[in-house]
Amino acid sequence: MDFVSLIGIAIALSFDSYAASVTCGLNCNKFTWGVKLLIPLSFALFQAVFPLIGYFFGYIILPYIQAWDHWLAFALLLLIGVNMIRESFKKAEERKAIKLSIRLILGMSIATSIDALATGFSLGILSVDIWLTVIMIFIVTYFASAFGLMTGKRFQSEKIQRWASLIGGLILIGIGANVAISHMLEHGLLS
Repeated sequence: MDFVSLIGIAIALSFDSYAASVTCGLNCNKFTWGVKLLIPLSFALFQAVFPLIGYFFGYIILPYIQAWDHWLAFALLLLIGVNMIRESFKKAEERKAIKLSIRLILGMSIATSIDALATGFSLGILSVDIWLTVIMIFIVTYFASAFGLMTGKRFQSEKIQRWASLIGGLILIGIGANVAISHMLEHGLLS
């Protein structure tokens, strides 16, 4: 997988964290510096660790699924992307101010990183440089989450959350399609 695709994955995975950070900015009135640093750090850490876990699991089973691994990677990225797009069309419920706690921040970090676990599994199948990928995911997610906090506080708009999920889903579907098409071209299945 090329460097541009890895950056695309990092950006796509960061959209969930960005959207969750926007939600924090939309719903919270007071932020301490600790919270401003903890939210992006927590999102970035989980977004980086979950693909690492998925990668090593994918790498272990690679010899058993090598004949159809590209289709599995495509299917996983497609499912994740479609789910992100589906989430972008959900209507917002009545908003209430939330009190940020470490428990809430960790819960949101884990919830937004589940798709990163499946993406890491796909990366393990594709045998990419996982350490470079994890570092890129961490950095992109950290800045996306920090920017999300500022965006939510500044604009307080639900539209931003919807667009972030929609675009992230489309990027993941595009990357999955690229994996499948590249494999078919490489093996002469497409001329």
